[in-house]
Amino acid sequence: MPGQAIVTIREKKWTCSVANTLAEFTQGLSGVSSIPAGTGMLFDLGYDQKTIEIDMSKMLFPLDIIFINSTQGVVGVMNNIEPPLPAELDNEVLPGARLFLEVNAGEAQGIEDGDNVDIQGYTQPTQLDISSLMNFMLIMVVVIMMFKMVDRALEEPKERPRMLYPGKIPPGYKPVHHSSGGISERKLQELIGEVPDVNDPDRICYWVEADDEMVYLEGWCDKCLIGTGFPTIEAGNHEEKIAYIKDVTQETLKRKVKEKGLRLIRGGFVETIGPPYYTANLYGVTYGVYKKAEEHHSSNLGEYDASRIIRHEVSEW
Repeated sequence: MPGQAIVTIREKKWTCSVANTLAEFTQGLSGVSSIPAGTGMLFDLGYDQKTIEIDMSKMLFPLDIIFINSTQGVVGVMNNIEPPLPAELDNEVLPGARLFLEVNAGEAQGIEDGDNVDIQGYTQPTQLDISSLMNFMLIMVVVIMMFKMVDRALEEPKERPRMLYPGKIPPGYKPVHHSSGGISERKLQELIGEVPDVNDPDRICYWVEADDEMVYLEGWCDKCLIGTGFPTIEAGNHEEKIAYIKDVTQETLKRKVKEKGLRLIRGGFVETIGPPYYTANLYGVTYGVYKKAEEHHSSNLGEYDASRIIRHEVSEW
């Protein structure tokens, strides 16, 4: 049930019911045919608000409405508001209002902005300060992030993760980087740039057929490193992850020679986070340019136009 209060402004005094819950806000004076002179209803919104809209659709008599700031008294007066048109306070210049008082039309005559308001019999709950609450939440977020950073810095260093592929790399092995007379460097850069910038291993690992050469492309994303112990692309030691990928690249390029019966012409790993690619999800791309053996050219690949470039899924090769 609504509480009770006595509101005094200048020489005027009203005995009021107090509404401060959602149910009381919704009901208000709707459906009431009239109220005695010198009475009204005081609505407490909990904190000062710049915009207040009052639904008059179910009111049965006209009202005067007085808007009251939590510390500065009257900040707005509306006289003789006829239902069913809504009443609205939209005050971007003056302070907002925490309370508004509905009384019979004509009873707020002579009341002006800045008038002092005395409320007896009702203690307003502590006002919710939205700005202070947001500042407190922001500070807590910063503190939590700092604790996480300190915790990460103090944790024991992890062992270097095992490689994704079995087998050791011969110490003297280096990728070959000489011109083959086939696919151009510019075209190779274009193919690397076409690798989708997504965190999806199934979409970033495939073969490309160009003239009489085969190009293997394998992008590296966070999901490719699952099980290695490395954190996501935003965290961890970037150089250590790149060194790991380069190690795996050498084994991968050699393994394709054995699996496909092809001859490695050149290959390596290109980082794509920086220029000229600027990827958001890829660390980089492993690439290998291979010569096709005659038996593959005649029996498996078939005839094709040398000017066309055909992309195939890895499983087809």
